[in-house]
Amino acid sequence: MGHAVRRDLDHRLLMSGYIDAESQETRSDRLSVAEVEGYEVREAFPRLTRETVARAVIAAEYRLDTSAAMQYLMTPEALVRLLARFGMGG
Repeated sequence: MGHAVRRDLDHRLLMSGYIDAESQETRSDRLSVAEVEGYEVREAFPRLTRETVARAVIAAEYRLDTSAAMQYLMTPEALVRLLARFGMGG
């Protein structure tokens, strides 16, 4: 992943309030993005959809075993192109 994409993500996290600018200047235990991956969510991608979940479920969360979804992993170049379409990265 390019440095420009990472810088843009960090900037957007700061602007959204997820990262506090003042605390970033004084804290020694800063967090940083170690890796960014993108997955193509195609027909067989493991996911929850309105069609597969009962109507009574109004909110859900799940964790994906990414090692079982490697066939959907985007190349870094494809991910950068996708992010660029949304005005992110460089």
